[in-house]
Amino acid sequence: MANVYLLKKFLIKSSLQGYANFSTNYQLVIKSEADNETVLKVVEQLIHSDNPTPEENELYDLLVTSIEKFEQEHYQPGVTSTPQSILYFLMEQNHFWRSLS
Repeated sequence: MANVYLLKKFLIKSSLQGYANFSTNYQLVIKSEADNETVLKVVEQLIHSDNPTPEENELYDLLVTSIEKFEQEHYQPGVTSTPQSILYFLMEQNHFWRSLS
């Protein structure tokens, strides 16, 4: 299993190329919120890449799976959230309150 430090080190050396070597040889474990943010940034770069390679798609799948696992373990969606709190959060994130005034 790899940690996010190794992912960052790998991506810095490869300039986001050579995904196959990393994604097929490692299972990524996200251990902290900072790690999660780092991995989310990499996923965002992959989302915005034009014509992703099969290796990029494979890395994307690996990272998204790791993010989902981390978030399920640490956030437990639906357990602490109510439909009302989720709605308020989404309204706040989309600046909906401003349009009501």
